[in-house]
Amino acid sequence: MFEPSGLTDAELISRFHAGEKDREIAEDYGITPQAVEKRRRKLGLKRNRVYDTVNEGLRTRWDIKSATNSGGHMRKYAIATLKEWMRLRMGDKELSAESIHRAKAWAKERSIKEDVLYYDPDAPEPWLYRDRRPEDGRLAIDWPADLKFPSTKFRQSLEIPRPEEWPYPEDTDQ
Repeated sequence: MFEPSGLTDAELISRFHAGEKDREIAEDYGITPQAVEKRRRKLGLKRNRVYDTVNEGLRTRWDIKSATNSGGHMRKYAIATLKEWMRLRMGDKELSAESIHRAKAWAKERSIKEDVLYYDPDAPEPWLYRDRRPEDGRLAIDWPADLKFPSTKFRQSLEIPRPEEWPYPEDTDQ
């Protein structure tokens, strides 16, 4: 006998855009990852390897609340724009012109303000900025010295040019 899982299209779409894997969604609803994938494809939601690389890498740094918890911290403006910046730096060709513009403006602001993004899941607004410290280097976020980066490419995608480097070589419209 078929029993509905309770996973609505809206919830699947929200969690997909928050970067959650089919496996994670399936576990929460007691269904198979294949069932989630089939439904996701039916909705026209396709995976983007760069997008997934960015989300997985950021999860090595932070245990970010998922979309089912208070709207999802992964969808807040600061983290969403950081992810667009990282995707741009990794060469993602699926970014819209608007996303590219927003990412560049965000990165330039971080460069000028000399601050970094950090996450406090218990704060009313979980994404905050603090002054850049020498140990931050040119990273856009606070990254502990004892935590290994998922890859060199991932680390490079987190780097913000110095103010005097704008416009930098990649600062061209795609």
